[in-house]
Amino acid sequence: MMLPEVVHGVIPDSGGVARLFQMAGHGVAADMALTGRVMSAEEAYGHGIVSRLVDDDAELDAVALSMAETIATAPAFTVKMARRTISSLGRDEVQRSIDEEAVAQSMVFASSDYAEMKAARSTDRVPHYRRR
Repeated sequence: MMLPEVVHGVIPDSGGVARLFQMAGHGVAADMALTGRVMSAEEAYGHGIVSRLVDDDAELDAVALSMAETIATAPAFTVKMARRTISSLGRDEVQRSIDEEAVAQSMVFASSDYAEMKAARSTDRVPHYRRR
């Protein structure tokens, strides 16, 4: 898993940072959003971002099928209401984040640093940022 946007001169949007913040906290969200580094499956599991780890595709299929079969044995309406409740958790915070991201992304696109990054990439040179 990664949030590579910052290395491309833009910010993460679509609520990804907000959801990561909800799952793993401020430190992990800031680390991932500011560095663009790759997070391993083991680390994601340790932070509660994923609920299970499996060794290979065959095991993944078996685990997914087992989960689906278990869910299918529960009353369908109950599952639907549980999914509805789960999906609403944190929705307001994520929407607020998406709104803020849109403003911030617009500001990034209008910045001198963004223009410098684009120009440097187009001429294959190191950018010289002025922090504006």
